[in-house]
Formats: sequence, structure tokens, C-alpha cells
Amino acid sequence: TEGHLTLLLAEWLARAGGAVGVRAVEARVRALAEEHRAHWRKDSRESGADVSMAREALGRLESLGLVRRTPDAVTALPALARFRTVQPRTVGLFPEPT
Repeated sequence: TEGHLTLLLAEWLARAGGAVGVRAVEARVRALAEEHRAHWRKDSRESGADVSMAREALGRLESLGLVRRTPDAVTALPALARFRTVQPRTVGLFPEPT
């Protein structure tokens, strides 16, 4: 649960393109806990779990030098961009329809 959450938050923060409020991170953790409820620990959906799980995941990302935290916000650092996903490009692989 913790590792998966950390990776999902890393990807989300990389796409954010700027500072994200801590409350928004906690809300994202709540949404992810609901989305992955079948695979994550049961206590990940308990009251207050979003706050502690967000704090732990952000702590991991900060320890790795991937984010900068202030009391109110989190900012992705350039190294975090490697976790960003993009749509694959298929230019030139298939002929254009006529």
C-alpha cells in the first residue's frame, strides 16, 4: 500500500506543474484509497488515514529529493519528472488515412 501510494502521488505531483496544497494531497490520497480499496490495506480507508498516509508518502518523496515541502504545500522538483507518464506517440508508424 505505502509503496504504491508513493508512486501514484509521485506521478500526480509530476503532472501538477507547480505547488500543490497539502489538503489537495490528502484529498488525492482519499480518492486513491477508494479507487484501490480491493488491493490496499483495509485501514487505508479509515478516518484520518489520508493524513498519515499522505505525510508518510511525502516524507519518502522528500527523502529521495523529489519534492520540497512547506507546512502548506508540496512542490515537485525536476527529478520527479521521470515519473510523469505521457501518451505514446505513434507518428510515422502507421500510414495516414486518406
